[in-house]
Amino acid sequence: MVVRVEPVLRRGLRCHSQTPCDSVRAIEVEVGIEHAESIIVRYRIVGDIEALRIPAPDTRLDPERLWEHTCCELFVAAPDDDGYVEWNFSPTGQSARFVFSSYRCRTPTTGPADSEVLVAKRPDELRLEARAALQPALTGPTRMSLTTVIEDAGGRLSYWALHHPGARPDFHHRDGFTLTLENT
Repeated sequence: MVVRVEPVLRRGLRCHSQTPCDSVRAIEVEVGIEHAESIIVRYRIVGDIEALRIPAPDTRLDPERLWEHTCCELFVAAPDDDGYVEWNFSPTGQSARFVFSSYRCRTPTTGPADSEVLVAKRPDELRLEARAALQPALTGPTRMSLTTVIEDAGGRLSYWALHHPGARPDFHHRDGFTLTLENT
């Protein structure tokens, strides 16, 4: 599903200092909006991929807990709203969507995540591409946080983000929503 989406922003994620992972050299992310209705995000994890726990495509994980394993994530919020949406994209091909009315206050949601996930894996690289429906459609600037959880072979988790606003990893902290993207 290679889609040309404009504008495309490219960013590198940083590992939180409390959760180092020597097996990953870099995580790069591209993100763009398609027709104000979908967001396309491409993650590229570079390093010793064989030293990581990557769930196999046929594995079925609890969709509520995809983040407990290697998982790419996206947080989206309107700049003047306390609410936000979180997507989790797993190398299994599964995805989950969670809606929050404010910091970690999840609202009940039903139905599938309305997204698609494609994964390609090599010994030195894992690529994950996801398309997620924006509900409602993007009508103005959107604040985002691009994040990834990496599980190493020993089961230890490392947390990667554009910006880590606190002494401990916290992807829900609004000061981590440092990327602004607007449909043009």
